[in-house]
Amino acid sequence: MGNTLAGAIANGLSDATSRQTDRTHTLKMAAEGIPNFDGLPEHWTKWKTSALNTLIAGGHREVIHDPCHACSHDTDDEIVCALLAATAIDGFAHHVVAKHDEKKDGYAAWRTLVTPFDGEFHVISTAKRLRDKLHATCLHTGSSPDPHIDVFLATCRDLTSHDGHMEEPEVINLFLDNIHDEDHIAWKMAVRLHKDLDQA
Repeated sequence: MGNTLAGAIANGLSDATSRQTDRTHTLKMAAEGIPNFDGLPEHWTKWKTSALNTLIAGGHREVIHDPCHACSHDTDDEIVCALLAATAIDGFAHHVVAKHDEKKDGYAAWRTLVTPFDGEFHVISTAKRLRDKLHATCLHTGSSPDPHIDVFLATCRDLTSHDGHMEEPEVINLFLDNIHDEDHIAWKMAVRLHKDLDQA
């Protein structure tokens, strides 16, 4: 009987260790599917999409949508909280998730993140800030055009994802208006002339 009991204890410890190893591996694999979130509103939509895809693929859809399910599946709830804590690394997002770290409440951490970032007022204010950023993204004499173009296009994409779509003619005119480098004046005039001819 002693050997049987010792064997059962050993098997139980082995199973527990195996489960812990599997959980650690699952957390690591899942975290790799979610990019770090710096808390900036303009990065929210892209991050949320990646986080949702990873959480749903990991079988945690109910944890972030149903508080009763989260409460009755505490291990999954802890995993969601750990994943959010590992990826919400800065700013407001970090503080929001950190408030739920003691109770390991993944559902509450997710809802507290989603509420302000998905709010209508927040979307509108973010779109305005991105529009202001577009107007301020200028190419000056001595500056390299490549980074200027990259920032302008990236900001346009962020604006579109926050329901701040701009019509193509408005985007083109703004891009040209923001060129203040004397070396590109002739090119700028040629583009405007070509555009005017197309519209004639």
